[in-house]
Amino acid sequence: MYNGVILDKDTLRGMIIMKKLIAIFSLTLLLGTTALTAQDFSDSAFDSNKNWELHAGYGYISANTFAMLVGTALGAVLTAPIADKVDYRYDDYGIINVGANYYFNDHIYAGLNSTFQYMTIFGDSNILFGTLMAEFGVQYGWSRIKFYHAVDAGIGVAISDKASPYFACNLTWLGIKFRPTEHLWIYAESNLGQKGFLQAGIRVKL
Repeated sequence: MYNGVILDKDTLRGMIIMKKLIAIFSLTLLLGTTALTAQDFSDSAFDSNKNWELHAGYGYISANTFAMLVGTALGAVLTAPIADKVDYRYDDYGIINVGANYYFNDHIYAGLNSTFQYMTIFGDSNILFGTLMAEFGVQYGWSRIKFYHAVDAGIGVAISDKASPYFACNLTWLGIKFRPTEHLWIYAESNLGQKGFLQAGIRVKL
């Protein structure tokens, strides 16, 4: 029960995950603000020996999630007469994102992203979504905190009874990353597309 409303376990699990992601995003903003007050407000010189960056993160609510929600809602409407015989439940286990970026300078980068999302719909139908996307992004900020925006495009595959390819894309409309050590960055971002509306993770500069 939440505020007097009885919720099923899937809804409650989704609310808990969203709260965790929002907490991570808020913590990143807080750490970044603290870093800004403790450093010089000038851009650090670009280190040409550390062009490469590896990253890994976890996100929630992707374009696939929205599609499943819409499909489930339409199914509920179209099959209302037999609704008691149809299982409309779905489990979304979130999105795992891994990739690598190459920085041309302190402001422009390009890279590759791969996402994996596993879902169970209608109670017993399992679907695995996998994507491989090229990314182009820009960043700006200071030596310990950066803001960034990026666009991704590539190919995706939905695997259930058979593999079905589709066009995969993503827009990172706002990302923020904080550097606690020389090589490690902690990031949180908001997306529209395959990587999840909210995503958080780490980046390692090589």
